[in-house]
Amino acid sequence: MTAFRTVLRTMGLAAAAGLALGAGTAGADALKLKLHTFGSPKQPETKWIFEPLKQDLERHSGNTLTLQVYYGMALGGKPRDLIAQAENGVVDMSYTLPGYHAGRFPILTALELPFIGDTGEAFSQVAWDWVDKYAHREFKTVKLITLNAIDIGILHTTKRPVRKLEDIKGLKLRVAGRYIGMAVKALGGVPVQMPLPAVYESLARGQTQGMLIPWLITIPFKYAEVTKFHTDVKIYHSLLLTVMNMGSWNKLDAKQKKAVGMSTGKAFAKRYGKLWDGGAAPGREIARKKGNEIITLSADEEARWRAAARGAHQAWIGDMDAKGLNGKQMFADLLALAKKYRQ
Repeated sequence: MTAFRTVLRTMGLAAAAGLALGAGTAGADALKLKLHTFGSPKQPETKWIFEPLKQDLERHSGNTLTLQVYYGMALGGKPRDLIAQAENGVVDMSYTLPGYHAGRFPILTALELPFIGDTGEAFSQVAWDWVDKYAHREFKTVKLITLNAIDIGILHTTKRPVRKLEDIKGLKLRVAGRYIGMAVKALGGVPVQMPLPAVYESLARGQTQGMLIPWLITIPFKYAEVTKFHTDVKIYHSLLLTVMNMGSWNKLDAKQKKAVGMSTGKAFAKRYGKLWDGGAAPGREIARKKGNEIITLSADEEARWRAAARGAHQAWIGDMDAKGLNGKQMFADLLALAKKYRQ
């Protein structure tokens, strides 16, 4: 109950904090970095990532850097445009999901493959190691600033309880990216990609019958109102990242660049991932209070799901091979990293 109150209090504070992110202790001549995001100030990122990032940038740069966040695509465009906006200098920084940018991060989105990760805290560390080893080549035109995994996604449905693999057949399920979509198809469902703000209405109207999403995200979007069943099996992680325009990065002096490095990186990712993990229990509690049913699979049934989803792994390996890379070795390295950090 304490964790539940903490998350709700965080959500409430975030709404107010988001309005004040342009103000702070930075001097009048501080360089203000414009960050564009698809989310609202009510989402946990405000309190958990944007406020700490702003404060750390100011502190480590000697108040010569600060951050201004623009929410809800306030500077124009669609979520799928956020990477291009950072690349083209429309904004200094963009915060987004790789899944919004189809085909842009095929190596990075290995981290969204099904049945690999365990917790957001552990997998956020995996993500940074994965970038160092392989995915850095996908960030040649932008500077990677933050990268985190969030709490693990499970299956939520509206009218049909999913207790076994056969129950998924034909269900239209919202997914966050290509490879998790492949997994849904392998499990018998119909994957549908759409931005988070559109999911509530889609579920309410019956255009989709469920979604694969972490527990915490169900809180600010009130998804427990339009879903009745929650199959609590750890399926996949989504990633969230911040990228910076290279021109904006190159304009920073040495101290400011060091300030960015001190304010981000693996330690920040681990802390942020742990905060996301803490939102799972409150999400479950809200669902229970709504009278929703939370379903747990047996070990044998979960093994059936894992076996069915392996086709997504093979598809990713094949995609890497087609690029002239060693997909099998890369996938083995991913599994080794996940084992290294598993809690």
